[in-house]
Amino acid sequence: MADDIAGTPASRPSRKGLYIPLLLFALVCLAWTGFWFFARGKAIEAMDVWMAREARLGRAWTCPDRAVDGFPFRMRFSCSAPTFVSSEPGRSGTGALKAVDVTARVVDPRMLIANFTGPLTWTAAAGDSVQIDFASARASYRGAAGMIDQASIEMDDAQLTWRGAGRVTR
Repeated sequence: MADDIAGTPASRPSRKGLYIPLLLFALVCLAWTGFWFFARGKAIEAMDVWMAREARLGRAWTCPDRAVDGFPFRMRFSCSAPTFVSSEPGRSGTGALKAVDVTARVVDPRMLIANFTGPLTWTAAAGDSVQIDFASARASYRGAAGMIDQASIEMDDAQLTWRGAGRVTR
């Protein structure tokens, strides 16, 4: 090391300042990861509460293969082979769909986009049934509980088949 005029060694500048941005970035990433997993847990809890409320009202929804992913900027709920059973008087029956995926961005959770894989089937307790076949189906929704700001549904190549009392109508 070089000596200064008084004969003491010159000190090297500290490099600690170089690590501060990296440390702050790592802390932000860690905080975002914690927030995402917290929000994921709350979303799963909300889905379970909704399904329990629907079951108390006579409408049982099942999703045998449910997954929640989409980290870091989305929440994606996917369900293979969801079913619906209604025991409401005048509306009793069963329904099924091949698959559904619902996506919400973490920064805008009021906007939901759902993609459906068909066919969609409904069989009433009286024996009538409806089947909707489609190439693709998508729905979007913006709003909050009890309030719809915007909603849309689109289907490509949809075909409706109704069966009842020995009749088939397409």
